[in-house]
Amino acid sequence: MTHWRAPWWLLLLAVATGCGDTEAPTIRISVASSLAEVVEQIAADFETQSAITVEINVASSSTIVRQVDEGATVDLIMTADRIALDPITDRISDPVVVARNTLVLAHRADAAPPIDDVDDLVEAHRVAGCDRSVPCGRLLQQALSDAMMSADLVDTLESNVRQVGARLTSGEADAGFVYRTDVERFDRTEIRWLPLPESPTGDVTMAQVRADPTVARFSEFVLDHPAFSTLGFEDV
Repeated sequence: MTHWRAPWWLLLLAVATGCGDTEAPTIRISVASSLAEVVEQIAADFETQSAITVEINVASSSTIVRQVDEGATVDLIMTADRIALDPITDRISDPVVVARNTLVLAHRADAAPPIDDVDDLVEAHRVAGCDRSVPCGRLLQQALSDAMMSADLVDTLESNVRQVGARLTSGEADAGFVYRTDVERFDRTEIRWLPLPESPTGDVTMAQVRADPTVARFSEFVLDHPAFSTLGFEDV
């Protein structure tokens, strides 16, 4: 029986070809709770066009910043305001404001007595808002100052704006301070909203944690995507 031995260069070619069969890259993104829906939409479109997997971690801005500071594996971070990134300025690069979001007063339609203005909150209502350690809480403090109202007006302080919305929809709160984009998710027959004096607004900010061409590619994709506008965010 004749045995055939492949030339050495053919074996090297086979090894090189095998080494090229690598998995598609994965991008790990941490986003603020108020940005979950818009980023999920953008990530789905990016995956379809690029075949690159996007993993999304959702939590409050302060939580995702702390995770990065503690060494979590994150490629890109997106917070509800620019200030949230201050503790990790030495760990990020190329921060950019991608959109703006305005704080509003949402309230239950069946609240008694009725809520027709922010001043009506001084009457016996259960009011929810965000803690001042997170962007929606910083805007809440600004809103109360603009309206010359006491912080004691707010009965419960949550770690993210989604929790405020949950209090409203469950009936645990009569009113809550949420983002304008959040009210789009509510049943309008149950939850209504009012603008606040001076319309306090947060700058949605994106920054790279890991310098990489794939991460930069996704960042550019975010800037060009229409999802922020279609979901009610304000253009920069």
